[in-house]
Amino acid sequence: MKKTPFSVHCILLFFLSCFTAQSQGVADLSNQKINYGRDFIFTTTSSNKDKVLRPVWNFKHTEFTTNIEVNWLKFGNQVIFEDAILNDGCKFGMVDFQGKVSFVRAVFENKASFYGCTFQKKVDFSGAVLKQEINLASTKFVKGIDFTGAKLPRIINFSNVDLSQCKDTIDFTTAYKDTHQSKRINLTNTDIYKIKLDYNNFSLDLGYATEEEKMETYQRLLFMQDRLGFVEGYKKLTQEYNDFINWNKDKTSVSDTSEDYQTLDDSGNIFIVIVVGLMLGVALTLTFLSNSKTKVPIPQKTSVSKLGKSSIKRYVRSETQFPLNYFKNELISTEEIKQREQEGATLWATYKLAKGSTDEFWDQYERLLAKVRDTEG
Repeated sequence: MKKTPFSVHCILLFFLSCFTAQSQGVADLSNQKINYGRDFIFTTTSSNKDKVLRPVWNFKHTEFTTNIEVNWLKFGNQVIFEDAILNDGCKFGMVDFQGKVSFVRAVFENKASFYGCTFQKKVDFSGAVLKQEINLASTKFVKGIDFTGAKLPRIINFSNVDLSQCKDTIDFTTAYKDTHQSKRINLTNTDIYKIKLDYNNFSLDLGYATEEEKMETYQRLLFMQDRLGFVEGYKKLTQEYNDFINWNKDKTSVSDTSEDYQTLDDSGNIFIVIVVGLMLGVALTLTFLSNSKTKVPIPQKTSVSKLGKSSIKRYVRSETQFPLNYFKNELISTEEIKQREQEGATLWATYKLAKGSTDEFWDQYERLLAKVRDTEG
């Protein structure tokens, strides 16, 4: 008889705990070493998406040997992972924690993600050990988070965090101070005025933020470093901010130069642009000259009491003044231009160059000139 795998027993035990929890009010999976084979995925169905899990979930001193993935669930009571060991990844996605959540002294050997989760109560990470990375992007904190004595990972994603209802300060200074490792933190689109950290122990990870978002993050964090009195952090961030500004200036200069080189190399396009520009300039000039009129200066009004009779005479309009259209250019009608073009084409049509005879060429040239003079006469 084929034996049932141990992982199947664990799964049955888990669902049995879920069933009995409804009557006892506690889903107790503490003090166990849980191995569900590949991944432990706990996801609600679309029909139960609004259902709230009421019991207390207790994972104290529990060791998970495989990846944990929990999605779209609503925990109405406490969720406890105190002193738990998570050897593989830990992913909570879009989970609504309505009760207290405790990861006190929990050990995260791999990445921990809480993307899009909502924490209605204060989350306790005090004394926790996060060795790789923690993703808190797009999370919502109503009562804050406690990092007292926690060993923070080298990468912290704290971007797009909703702190609109949070009255407490997210304090990273209470965490364990690891002077040997600088933490990279992403604070893009998060209310930095509600965050307390000494930038001397951090560096910014701006990810895929826009230039405007990067600028805003630098400026707000600089303000908070100065306001909170973190002198070394302020100096460090000021240097990075200046490097960022200079890098943007250099990038803009290189971009403009490359465009100039590209334009200079395209000599054919430049020639066409110049010719078209000259033609338009000549056409506009001719139009202006043909339609312009002589401007007559208009004297300024002067008080009679301040001027003598001789001064008044100077403002009397001269009888010999030229009319306004006196210098108007002579205009040639379109019909006359076409007629002259046709006459020239007719004259050139009768002209044929004799092969091998220069004298005959000049004779025909003289006859052509005579025809032109007779035509004009």
